[in-house]
Amino acid sequence: YNDTSWHQIAQDITGTANFDWFGKSVSLSGGGDILSIGAIQSDYQFYNTNGYWNGAGYVRVFVFPNSGCVDSNAINYNPFANINDGSC
Repeated sequence: YNDTSWHQIAQDITGTANFDWFGKSVSLSGGGDILSIGAIQSDYQFYNTNGYWNGAGYVRVFVFPNSGCVDSNAINYNPFANINDGSC
């Protein structure tokens, strides 16, 4: 998000199987750098005692790397950066 609109910064995120309901639950951290997406099904299914087919759910977590100055002696040092952006 650039204060006016959202723009895609990486490849599309998809589930692991057709009809897994990937995206049923979505959570984005306040800083926008951690995304978790849940699915209520998967391609693994089993027959339970009530006679229903159930799929095991899953969650995927994505972390967008923080870039910035990683030189602790620099004036603009960013202690949260894990990728040097060359701005030191």
